[in-house]
Amino acid sequence: MSDLPTGVAYYTARELADHLRVSTMTIHRAIDAGELPALRLGAAVRIPVTDAHNWILTRLTTTETTR
Repeated sequence: MSDLPTGVAYYTARELADHLRVSTMTIHRAIDAGELPALRLGAAVRIPVTDAHNWILTRLTTTETTR
């Protein structure tokens, strides 16, 4: 019997980048900076959907920025 979680959904870096309309480099920088949890499986990167959503929520701004 496995202790791995079942039913966990993952994004690839490309899928998350496409969803957010950013480059994959943006996603990889967040992973490398420790801001976005990810699994590295060889060259493949998988980001749990719940962690991606939490990361997005930390990026939401609630105040207006002035220029």
